[in-house]
Amino acid sequence: MVGGEAPIAAFLIVLTGLAYLAFVDAKRLEVDGWSTAALAAATLIAFRVDGLTGWQWIWAAAAGALVFVFYLELGVEGRVGGGDVKLAAIPAAVIGTVSPMLAVWAVLVAFGVQSFLRLLARIFVGPSVTELPHVPAMFAGFAAAIVFGQAMLLI
Repeated sequence: MVGGEAPIAAFLIVLTGLAYLAFVDAKRLEVDGWSTAALAAATLIAFRVDGLTGWQWIWAAAAGALVFVFYLELGVEGRVGGGDVKLAAIPAAVIGTVSPMLAVWAVLVAFGVQSFLRLLARIFVGPSVTELPHVPAMFAGFAAAIVFGQAMLLI
């Protein structure tokens, strides 16, 4: 762990928010900016409630910025949508309070899940599938970081 305790309130808020947004994204293939802004505000409030240390704030900002820039590049290439770009920094920042490398791992899991879903869609629906929602995969990566994070930090 980077320092301090894991921000339990922030983890729960982001987990719940991502679950809701995953459902919305699966249904509409978009994540609106207001939902992302509301989740970001709730996460910042939760950070205050959780009593993050100075280093945890720094690592959260660094992990969120790194993931945002990565997703921004993918967004410019048209591989993810603008809502995904804005949303990705939030779970990365929360995981970054525990370990910035765990945040990177969660992104890798998200893209692994996305690739698997795309493969299944091509097998069962056909090559005509061009767009898939990304937030369900992002939710899976965040959840995996919560479940397997402690073990990952011991490696």
